[in-house]
Amino acid sequence: MKHSFNSMMLVVAAAAITFTGCAVASHTEKAKGIDFNNYKSFALMQSNNTQNNKHISSDIIDNNIKDAVIEQLKKKGMQQVNNNADVLINYNIAAANGTKRESSPVYAYPSLCFGFGGRGRFLQSSVYMGNRTSNIAVRKGILTINMTDAKTNKLIWQGWAEDEINNRNITSKQAAADVKSIIKKINYHG
Repeated sequence: MKHSFNSMMLVVAAAAITFTGCAVASHTEKAKGIDFNNYKSFALMQSNNTQNNKHISSDIIDNNIKDAVIEQLKKKGMQQVNNNADVLINYNIAAANGTKRESSPVYAYPSLCFGFGGRGRFLQSSVYMGNRTSNIAVRKGILTINMTDAKTNKLIWQGWAEDEINNRNITSKQAAADVKSIIKKINYHG
């Protein structure tokens, strides 16, 4: 019973570590004096991603980002309109080469030891020696969402997320996770 409880706790701990590493880090900036409660409606502006970033964007990703933005803003209590919106929303996708620091443990090789007093020989286990760190080249995708006051045409809020991408394209799943992470930081109480 005790063995199965310890095994279960080990599985739970491993899952917790795995899922906490999957969180998207996002950041936001807000103009001073902005009260989001004054903004009740939004409209999406035309994105220029497909013209400038064909290698990382596609119509599918653009549509999925738009759908994710609409869904998340509606969850915040905002309403999508075609005319006379309080704020205008647009987004940009970019990709950049970067590096990440990776660390891996280093162990000494196991050794064969000889015991005294009739114990014979035995294998001594590996000994942890420290960590080896290195810089790894990665490709990063950056999604930026801008919110502009429709009356003053001034940028009032900007959020962005940076995520490692495994190929030349940002996947729809990555983009949706980034949108959710960014928009949840809007302090709007509807």
